[in-house]
Amino acid sequence: FLARLHFVPLAGKIVAGLLAAYGVAAFLLAVNAGTPYSSLFHGASQWTRLPFWLQGATVGALFLVPLALLLEIVTGLRQITRDKMSDFAFRVVALAMSLVITAAAIRMPADAAMGSVAGYDSDVIEPPPWLSTSSNEKLPEGEAGYKQVSEKLNRMYAALDVVNSKIDRSLFEIDALADRLGSDPATIFHFVRDEIRYEPYVGVLRGPLGTLLCRAGNSLDRSLLLAALLQKAGLTAQIASGNLNSQQAQTLVNRLFEPVKPVPQAVPSIAELAPEISRAMGVDQAKLLQLSDQMQEYGQKQKKQLMDYVDSESKYLSDLLSKAGVDAGVITPNDQLIAEASQHYWVQYQNSNGQWIDLDSSFTDAEPGKTNAQATNTFAPDSVPEELYHHLRVTLTLRVAQVNDGNDGETADTVLLDQELRVAEQQGKDIIVANVPDPMPDFMKGTGSLDDALANIRGYQAVLQVGDKPTAGKHFDLDGKVSQRLSGAPEAEVANNAGGIGGAFGGLGGSAGNALGGAQQMSTTRIVGEWAEYKLSSPAAAGGSPEIHSFHRDIVAPSVVQSWSPSNPDNPQTTLAKLGNDALRQRLFWSAELLPVTGAIAVDYSGYLAVRSLSENRASVDMLAKRASGLSDASGRASPSNRPPVTNLLLAEGATQLTTHLVRTQFPILKSYFGRPGLVAYETATDETSSGAYLKQGYDITTFCPRIVGSAASSSGKLLQDSSSLHILKGVLATRLEWALMASASEGGATGPPSFNATRIFAAAKEHGIPAVVLRPGTDGLKRLAGTSVPESVKAELSETLRAGDDVVIPARPVLLDGRQQVAWWRFEPASGQIVGVMPGERGQGMVEYQEFTIVALTSAVCFNDYRLAADKGASEFAKLVGCTTTAAVLGGLGLGGFFEGGEPYEIIAMFITVIGWEAMPTK
Repeated sequence: FLARLHFVPLAGKIVAGLLAAYGVAAFLLAVNAGTPYSSLFHGASQWTRLPFWLQGATVGALFLVPLALLLEIVTGLRQITRDKMSDFAFRVVALAMSLVITAAAIRMPADAAMGSVAGYDSDVIEPPPWLSTSSNEKLPEGEAGYKQVSEKLNRMYAALDVVNSKIDRSLFEIDALADRLGSDPATIFHFVRDEIRYEPYVGVLRGPLGTLLCRAGNSLDRSLLLAALLQKAGLTAQIASGNLNSQQAQTLVNRLFEPVKPVPQAVPSIAELAPEISRAMGVDQAKLLQLSDQMQEYGQKQKKQLMDYVDSESKYLSDLLSKAGVDAGVITPNDQLIAEASQHYWVQYQNSNGQWIDLDSSFTDAEPGKTNAQATNTFAPDSVPEELYHHLRVTLTLRVAQVNDGNDGETADTVLLDQELRVAEQQGKDIIVANVPDPMPDFMKGTGSLDDALANIRGYQAVLQVGDKPTAGKHFDLDGKVSQRLSGAPEAEVANNAGGIGGAFGGLGGSAGNALGGAQQMSTTRIVGEWAEYKLSSPAAAGGSPEIHSFHRDIVAPSVVQSWSPSNPDNPQTTLAKLGNDALRQRLFWSAELLPVTGAIAVDYSGYLAVRSLSENRASVDMLAKRASGLSDASGRASPSNRPPVTNLLLAEGATQLTTHLVRTQFPILKSYFGRPGLVAYETATDETSSGAYLKQGYDITTFCPRIVGSAASSSGKLLQDSSSLHILKGVLATRLEWALMASASEGGATGPPSFNATRIFAAAKEHGIPAVVLRPGTDGLKRLAGTSVPESVKAELSETLRAGDDVVIPARPVLLDGRQQVAWWRFEPASGQIVGVMPGERGQGMVEYQEFTIVALTSAVCFNDYRLAADKGASEFAKLVGCTTTAAVLGGLGLGGFFEGGEPYEIIAMFITVIGWEAMPTK
């Protein structure tokens, strides 16, 4: 248009040429950077980081197009004729439409209406570079295909045998440690005294195995480890208890600031293992070393990217909270630490003469026979008083409404499942709570629709599985009628068939159209809600009341918020949830994997469990290879070993390791450790969009709050300042690590299913200039909440958070991200100092939304004890098959390679898969 102007035509042509060159360059740069072509029409380019007033929509709408329109009209009217009228009108209309389009583009960021753009995820997890070298061969079916697959698997397992023979199991197993230490009581005693750090807290938090894995514990947990090792040596041991004076207790508290002894590496470096592995796999050693270098480089790059983000976001949050008057400098008082340390425990063992010899390992100068307190009580190691244990209680509850003449009447709640677990006894176990479908869907007949797969479900059974021990709760049908057994089957059979089902949800996903549809049940009752409650209880010092923390998670929300008012925040206007049978089948198809976190988990523990599980499931993998080759009938079964909690351990291990690194390098006057359990969940449930329902997966940091202790030699001002910074840093770190693991687990990294996370949503909000609002408890916070543009249901949820005394940081309005309006916030708990990113429903985030019907082969098979499920997936799922015996998030560990310090087990597994080829099973 500028080139056609009748005045200064040469200048017009020059300007038009420059603008055209600018447009072509922007287009080529955007496409070259990986921006999809279609995204360019939603504002995605490499220029979105320019100031708002320099972006194309602003310049075009406020300057270029209005000027062109004005000049076109003025110059056109001077020479207008009847013949030129149509051409003139066309140009004016075209320019006017251009103005409308560019003006619309200007309004969209202000209304948070833009879609996902490349600028949001400049730190997106890219696919590991070595994946591009994997094989794309299409193997034949039948005996020939199975033979080729079997040969590759044999090579991989031969190399895995090499790795297994080199793992130092004494770092992870009590039996292996006992074998290494032998039967000399003094040797065992000195190991616990010198290698296990002292940390003050109350009760049995970690137990013998957890104390070994964390290389730290209080006097009771250290004593339980020492007693277990003595018993393995054939000696009789008991626990003695007494009280320390305040000076002795302070001496123990001061041990927190002693230098940390380095822990031996669990697995030799890949460089050391390369000669044996290359021979076992029949590949060139140089290739293995090249892969190792790539993995290390990739992992370190991702680690730097993560820490750069954490530093930036932490400063942003710190400034916001500080300006709002929020003090995050929470430090555990020294008086509390002394009270906890005063409750003292040690071991007594019986020597060959029948004498009881004291072994008090807590003090640095401890020696056999020397005690620091008078024994007031003794008990056997397996008879610790129950009130000294930390507990996790899991409850599933169903709410049913009476229906009279089509109207809802009274509601009644039924507890479907209620189990209490000792936290210390859950080390290395997968805890799965789930609704198990009745009957089990036949996913082999799936057509790609989750609706079709679940269409025949008549009800669900509540199940809790801890390791290899399933417990069946009550069964309920879609009308809400509750019974004790699944379809009348014996309860033991129900539990055995259903146990471990939770992880299977991790591999299932797909469109589930009509999620909110379905005919209304013609029954006298109907289900209006189901929820899970996790309750953590911890003993208090000096016999005080237990410290209890409860966490609520809706599976089917029992009510729908219609409106919320700051004048009556406790009573939002709600209506009972009303779902048809189709929607209920999908919403109730739910599971969660739980991991109580008790301390800084040993380096390589999750990798060790993954390697062990892969080795133990060799027969199961072979069964899948046969099925994929068409050699096994549909009833073929195998008996897989139990799934380890690798998925959650990746998050907990990474967060605790990196937090320890932060404390060591940036905050030497502080120490951070767990005094009560945290809880990490990996949840799978359905989610709705305008186009249907999908299964989603993601981490949920239910609570993850290591206490912070300050050195007595430091000034109080410096302690509070550093404590505030550390609380914010570790909260941002754990939240961002959720996203990093989920994003790297997605197929193809940036091109896989979208991973939603509070950190990602805040990044998008900042890109669009959406301000963050700090909400503080009280009337002012409720008024500010009312002024935001978030949904009414979110306002109702946040008002409960404020009422609990917590602070909130939230974008003033939602962000349209990946085609969906997204809301997230940072929640700060002043009592504990915990800050964590939260999405609606109190979920932790990291949700991956699957838009294709996918079955993660080994995950589904292990959980259903039926390997028919994975037969048709073949090659595209083989990486997940051999890489994960848990959900797809384990690929985060494989992909990140050198991300974790000492992450050799994951690098080795990734190397095996890469060398034998991802496409090691035929595709049907």
